[in-house]
Amino acid sequence: MEFSRLVSQLKECKLRPVESLHINVVSANYPGDVNMFLFELLTLGMVSTNVDIACLPSSETPTHIFIEIASTTEQYLLNSLPMTGYLLFNHISWNIKSLKASQVINSPIQVTCHYLNLLDRNDIDSKEILFRTDKAIKDPLSVERCQNLIEKYFFNKGSKDISSFRFFEIFINVLSDQLVRFSSSQFFTVDNLKLMVEETNIRKLILGTLIYVSKDFATRSIKTKEAQLESTNAIDADDENARLGTIVQWDDSNHLI
Repeated sequence: MEFSRLVSQLKECKLRPVESLHINVVSANYPGDVNMFLFELLTLGMVSTNVDIACLPSSETPTHIFIEIASTTEQYLLNSLPMTGYLLFNHISWNIKSLKASQVINSPIQVTCHYLNLLDRNDIDSKEILFRTDKAIKDPLSVERCQNLIEKYFFNKGSKDISSFRFFEIFINVLSDQLVRFSSSQFFTVDNLKLMVEETNIRKLILGTLIYVSKDFATRSIKTKEAQLESTNAIDADDENARLGTIVQWDDSNHLI
């Protein structure tokens, strides 16, 4: 994006004194222009062209500016912006306590954690969890309880090398969808299973399999993205078929139960 376009977009933001500015650099066809834009804005508090002028709002407290730069092969994008070398870096590390668990009972994390809670208490084969009936559960699990369950059954099971909120989001969305279907199935109710089979741990085995499959799908998705980043320079920018061919499909995962 050219310098004039950057100035025009900042002018349209109409930033207020109580707000912060988040600059997200995902690519740069004109890295020199982006670098100069950052230099002028951070040094002078204003940027201008022959047509437009934009400045940070005047206030008693300074306007906080957060700059996010996308990951690229060998940090090409970051290194193309020398101005960033003079800024303070805040390395963000993974912390399960930063996870905010929704208190909406039908949210993916609540659905998942209610099942994990039964598994943790060894009640999965003796108690039902319902979401779409008059007898549906009413009380959400606490944020702390959800954090502990996710940490125990997901991130402490060999996935620490790719711990991220994006990884968690994929896992939780896939698993919760399967669990809602599981809870709605008449074949897998506690009473019906007692009538059909002698084994007393069928529901526990199914839940364990669903957790494994969902985690496998999330892992494949993240690793595919990493592979895409590593091979960015080898892929023609116009070759859409090559890009689409690397997308992980649900059918490609090992999810046969």
